[in-house]
Amino acid sequence: MILLSDRRISAIPLGDNGEALVDVRQVAELRVDDRLADEAGAYAHLREATVQRLLAAQRTLPRGLRC
Repeated sequence: MILLSDRRISAIPLGDNGEALVDVRQVAELRVDDRLADEAGAYAHLREATVQRLLAAQRTLPRGLRC
């Protein structure tokens, strides 16, 4: 197991890949917990491909369960 605080994790370079961000509050199929929301709403923005993977994962869940 590698923790997020591990130096190897913080050494991974990050950058913008140009992929559009999606406000998941606007995706009816997904629920968003806004208890720790920031004023700018950044907490609810994910990359488009991530949203698509969440929706695909949700479709595989047993009936009655949601992401």
